[in-house]
Order: sequence, then C-alpha cells, then structure tokens
Amino acid sequence: MPSEAPLISGQLKAFPVANVLQFLGSSRVTGTLALSFRDLRAFVSLEEGMIVGASPAKPRGQSKKLTEEELLTRVAGVLSRAMAWPQGQFSFLVGNPRIHSISESEERPRLQAEQVLMHAAFTMDEERRVG
Repeated sequence: MPSEAPLISGQLKAFPVANVLQFLGSSRVTGTLALSFRDLRAFVSLEEGMIVGASPAKPRGQSKKLTEEELLTRVAGVLSRAMAWPQGQFSFLVGNPRIHSISESEERPRLQAEQVLMHAAFTMDEERRVG
C-alpha cells in the first residue's frame, strides 16, 4: 500500500470491494483506491466519484487513450480479480488520481461504480463458466 495517510482504510472481509466503491462513488471523491491481498494488488482511480482508471500493478500515471468500452473492460477485469479474493485490505488516498487513461487536458471516459461492478460480476461469472 502507498505510504501516504489514507482517508479511509479497512478490511475487505468487513467492507467488500463493491461496498467501498459504491461509497466512494456516492461521496464524489477524487483519489486512488488501493486493494491488496497477500502479494496481490489492484488500484482504481476516481475523479469526483467516477472511475477513470484501474491497474493490477502499482500505478505509473498516464496510459494510452482508452475508449469507454476499453476502460470498462480493463476496470472490470481488475475488479473481478480483487472481488474474488477471500480477504484483504483497502485504503483510499485523496488527491490526483494515480491512474488515468489520457492526459489532464483531454476529455477522458468516466464510469459509474454500479456500471463497473455489474460488468465485473458478469466477468466473474464468465470466468467461472470457462475455467
């Protein structure tokens, strides 16, 4: 987890990923949600409560420009893996999102938490059926 003091943090067993994301979305906060379980990590960036990026590794800042569908697929993939963890920790750091799909000066896709969580649940179901 990052070394800065988080706005909120806790155990995923008590506050599942979906609950945390819905809370952050309704709170319209800006920052990065860091999730961890053992040596696994996931990061989700929010801007005014809307999801603007995700990564399964430590955020490195700007990535290539993504369409809304590409961003939805990426975020849902990252979250579906984190939602399958039996336990773990989360922390939310307020401030400039660590991951985003394009530069600050350009328009970027923004996703609602509910939309992403539905897609992540679908992704988990598909992975169970195939795997």
